Amino acid sequence: MDVCEYLRGLGYDTKAYTEFIGNIIYWKEWYRGDVDKFHTYTVYNGVKNVELKRMSLQMPKFICEKMADLLFNEKVMISLKDETNTNTLNEILDENDFQLLMNRAIEISFALGTGCITANIDNILVKEDDRKTTDFSKSKVKLQYINAENLYPLSWDGDKIKEIAVITYEKLSNGEYKCVVSLHIRNEIGNYVIKNYQFLTDGNKNIISEYLNDTYVTEFDTKDTIPWFAIITPNIKNNIDLYSPYGISIYANAIDVIKSIDIDYDSFTNEIQLGRKRLFTTKEVLRFNPTTGQNEFNFDPNDIVFHVLGDGFSDEENVKNYIQEVNGNLRIEEHINALNTNLKMLGAKIGFGIRYLTFDENTYSPKTATEVENSNNVLYATVSKHNKLLRETIEDIVRAIGSIGDITNQFHIDTEEINIQFDDSIIQNEDKEREEDRKDLSQDTLSRERYIERWRNVDLAEAKEWIREIDGEEPEKGSVELISGEIN
Repeated sequence: MDVCEYLRGLGYDTKAYTEFIGNIIYWKEWYRGDVDKFHTYTVYNGVKNVELKRMSLQMPKFICEKMADLLFNEKVMISLKDETNTNTLNEILDENDFQLLMNRAIEISFALGTGCITANIDNILVKEDDRKTTDFSKSKVKLQYINAENLYPLSWDGDKIKEIAVITYEKLSNGEYKCVVSLHIRNEIGNYVIKNYQFLTDGNKNIISEYLNDTYVTEFDTKDTIPWFAIITPNIKNNIDLYSPYGISIYANAIDVIKSIDIDYDSFTNEIQLGRKRLFTTKEVLRFNPTTGQNEFNFDPNDIVFHVLGDGFSDEENVKNYIQEVNGNLRIEEHINALNTNLKMLGAKIGFGIRYLTFDENTYSPKTATEVENSNNVLYATVSKHNKLLRETIEDIVRAIGSIGDITNQFHIDTEEINIQFDDSIIQNEDKEREEDRKDLSQDTLSRERYIERWRNVDLAEAKEWIREIDGEEPEKGSVELISGEIN
């Protein structure tokens, strides 16, 4: 019996989970960068099928990291109505390493489409008589991330999840797993009750037996209508299942473009490998070793640039044919252009804009946020859009912490006024950047081609054609001197 079967036995409908988990697993494969039947493939060489491993640029992981960095970093500030409340809250957040926790939670949630932060009470002293009565004298707030694979929506209103079951696993020394199933459900008066069940599970996460001990609470009434969980999801409508409570991965509708990127990159690396220099030699380059009685190389036998041909290629009469050099022609520019085209398309698909994801012609490495125009309106709109839902998530976490403080009487914070200041330093003024580029243009530190490429949203080849038309030159003529004021 698995967890779904157990929850159904308790009377809960797990259809939302079972119908959507296939998408979550598929997005996880892309996040890991190893998708079955895509990154492993076969090519027929005329004799047999050769199994190959496709190289990957790991773009799903890359874009989720970058989005998480843009949305939640050390510059994000959370404050309450006064300094005392803010300091108390920040102490609790710091104890839970909240900046790191939230950043990673956003990254994985944006990859899998959904995630959850739960607020729990750690170090509860449990009365052995019923495992329900508790002592909070040594308790602390514990924040924990739950990914979409272990999150079961039990009830929801539109896109807002109201009740959940979350699963956590702990590997034991005997190779088995301890599984804790926690239900956050509402009672008849609307307060949240948390019910906990512990099991032993096998390596396939099938329930073996109940795991009994006296260190956990089986049922806990929060005595509050505030949920002790907060859902994280991209601010994107689920177009796979319009009625599902789950969100979708930030790259769910860009998989085909990501495939093209990995195909381009794999072809690029193969181009380098297959185009390497080779020296084909006939048997005349071998020397006879009287000690061993065998022919041996006149060169380093471990040098793979040499390949000795068989007897059928011997040419004793023409010593010039003893060694033939073969140099492959590398199509570097064609591959870079194809890769850049797909990277721009991916940037457009996920809301980064077409200039965020690109390869610099000099370094052939992904540009960082400070090296590209991350201030364009598309990126700003995307970050602002996701921040709207993220703000609600953080507010839910803060309210949950406040609720825990009230019931444990360990601290008290006023959560009526929650202020969240996101990092907007990444968004610079586009007009200012353009003015700086105009100055560089006038001082010959930026070419006209690059200026047109950047601000007219064209590729470099088209920008060069613009320059030729402006200067009235034929394509074969050389470059021209900058005439101030020609480009605005």
